[in-house]
Amino acid sequence: MIKEITVAGIKLNSYTALENLMRIGKNLDNHVFTTVEEVYMRTILLAKEDEVVKKMLEEMDVTVIAENGVWDAVGENTTLRKRELEKREFFFRLMNILERNRYSIFVLGDAQQEVVQTCEYIAEEFPRLHIVGAQALEECVGADEGIINDINMLAPDVIVSVLPSPMQEHFLAEHKAMLSTRLWYGIGSGKIVGQKHSLKFLLLKKLRKYKLMNYIKNEKDTK
Repeated sequence: MIKEITVAGIKLNSYTALENLMRIGKNLDNHVFTTVEEVYMRTILLAKEDEVVKKMLEEMDVTVIAENGVWDAVGENTTLRKRELEKREFFFRLMNILERNRYSIFVLGDAQQEVVQTCEYIAEEFPRLHIVGAQALEECVGADEGIINDINMLAPDVIVSVLPSPMQEHFLAEHKAMLSTRLWYGIGSGKIVGQKHSLKFLLLKKLRKYKLMNYIKNEKDTK
């Protein structure tokens, strides 16, 4: 039975990192296309306003809650959840599985600088992972079909997306049926490569948590 939580009206599965990894590993072995996305407070707030984001989140085979504020908002921030997030357990374990099995990956992002930095980080941390290609949407002129053709020609086992939301969800919604790959891993922009957070970023994070908890409180009050 699927373990599920509802956050501000958005239904997400809530397996532990280990449970998610076991499911993904089995699907990879059986060549079953699997969609995975890391979910943040901003993602959920966007889903409240954008039906495509909401639909894609709820249709993901695996959703990984990637921010303590989400667990805080639903009152499920256990020691296990905190440890998983602190150690980025899902990301590192999944990448280790991909490296150990010599899977190939394609890095997809919006900004060229972030795509380059992501490739450099993956190459340094997981040297046996084969990066067969990388593409930044800002470098592409015209429709996305050229990128889809490039991906399918290279036929990577995994697409690692560092596209920002809602671009990430819209891209997958439009092109999911055409992708020749085993795994879509939507990480989001600015999540792989470490970055210093400004005061503005931290204030926005607090504001998102406040909004999220208000959504949840209002939904409980109307029941």
